[in-house]
Parts: sequence; structure tokens; C-alpha cells
Amino acid sequence: MDSVHLVNNFIKYTGIDLVDVYIGKEEVHLRLHKKLLCARCPFFKAALTGDLKEAHSNIVKLPEDSVEAFNVVVAWVYSDAVPTRVTKPVMCDAYRLAEKLLIPGLQNEIIDVLNKGIKANKKEVPDPLLMAQLYRDLDDEHPLLSFWREWVVYSLWNERTHASTYAEAFAESPRFALYVISKLTLSTFRFEMEGYDTPPPDMFEYTSDKWHVEVSSEDED
Repeated sequence: MDSVHLVNNFIKYTGIDLVDVYIGKEEVHLRLHKKLLCARCPFFKAALTGDLKEAHSNIVKLPEDSVEAFNVVVAWVYSDAVPTRVTKPVMCDAYRLAEKLLIPGLQNEIIDVLNKGIKANKKEVPDPLLMAQLYRDLDDEHPLLSFWREWVVYSLWNERTHASTYAEAFAESPRFALYVISKLTLSTFRFEMEGYDTPPPDMFEYTSDKWHVEVSSEDED
């Protein structure tokens, strides 16, 4: 395929109209393709194709979000892939941004990447500061919080880490401490009284769709 066809295909995919997006308090400026943003992200479609002022100015501001998290979203919008060389806190911020931007498919792909990464590195444990932040910001049923706290229980049960690692997080969030204690107590009971061959919970038996959110047919389009 020659360069002309490549350019034509790219334009067909992205369109030629551009949108100015300003991220964070510093208003870091990115110029992105409007057609592609609207096709991949319901939030941008609603903002840029309706009667809102953004539709007339082609300017969208996201003052409460981080540039690093938005870069993960942009990478996914353009390449249909989640970058893997990103810190866990940034990945979690990107997950929450995807939730805000109404992109459940991206939320699930981020969970997939996080789950694969922590399974691959046997010495890795959930970060205590991250756990404290998630417990401050999210309710108990949130899938991102559920994912990480189950990995905490697994890490403590299988002696990847010691309970003292999470001492400050436990002190800040009694909900977190209570969850971990109850899960470890239940696991001990099941192991000792019900004759399990291996100590539960075995996170390696779980596929990441355990923490997936629902994706509608409209979202997939």
C-alpha cells in the first residue's frame, strides 16, 4: 500500500476535524481527532455533537484529571490497546477516568492488564498508599477496589507480604481492616475445617472478568 492510500485510510479512520482538550489544573493542551474521540468515547460524543458549548467551540476541559491518566485513554483511543509500562496508581487513575468518560470496555482492559501484571510478578503486592486512597474515594462494591483488596488478602494469606505493610491503611480505613480480617478468618476456617487441598483464596484461578463491568452493544460499537 502506497503512502497516499495510507494517508487516505488514516483520514477515513480519524476524520480531519480536531478538538482542543485541556487536562488538569495546568491545562495541558492536546489536539485530537474529533471523529475518533466521538466514536470511541460517549462522553466526548455527547459533549461535541450536541447543544453544549463544547460542540460549538471544539474545546473540552478536564480540570480534575491527570495528564498521565488521560494519556492512557488517548493511547487506547488511537491504538485500541492499553499501554503496559505505566505505574499502578496511574493505571487506577486511568480506570476511574474511563469510568467518568463512559468507556466500560477500557475499564475492563485496564483490569486485564493489572491482573496479568500482578500474576506475572510473584513478589509484587498491592501498594498500601494506593489502597488507602481507593478506600477514601470508592464505595465497597466498586470493581477496582474489589480487585485490589482481594489481591491484598491473597498476598497476606500466601505470605507475599506482612500485615504491618498495611498498618497505616488499616488505621485510616477500618472498612479495609475489617474486610481483610473477615476474609482471612473465613479462609482459615475453610482450609482447616473443610479439607481444602490448597489454601484459599487462589487468585490465580480467577480470570480478570471476575471484576469486569458490563459492556452494552452500544459501547462496543
